[in-house]
Amino acid sequence: MFDLDGTLTDPGEGIINSTLFALARFGIQEDPLKLKRFIGPPLTDSFMRYYGFNEEKARKAVEFYRVYYREKGIFENHLYPGISGLLKTLTEL
Repeated sequence: MFDLDGTLTDPGEGIINSTLFALARFGIQEDPLKLKRFIGPPLTDSFMRYYGFNEEKARKAVEFYRVYYREKGIFENHLYPGISGLLKTLTEL
C-alpha cells in the first residue's frame, strides 16, 4: 500500500494551479513559485496564514480550489522518476 500524493506522484502543479485559480476569484494574482508553501499544510490554514483570510473566506477559497482541482488539477499530478518501473517490478514479485 502506498500513499499517492507526494509518494508516488508529484502533486505540485495541480496544487499550485488550483491555488492560483482560487486566489484569482478574489482578484489576487500571485507568483506560482510562492505557492509551493501550499503543498502539505491544510488549505484553510494556508489561505488564512498567507493571505489574511478569515475562516469563512478561507473556506470559500478552498471551495474554489476544489472546483479547479476536480476538473483539471487532479490530472496535473505526475509520477516521480522511476515509479513506473518500481510498480512494474513489484507486480512481478
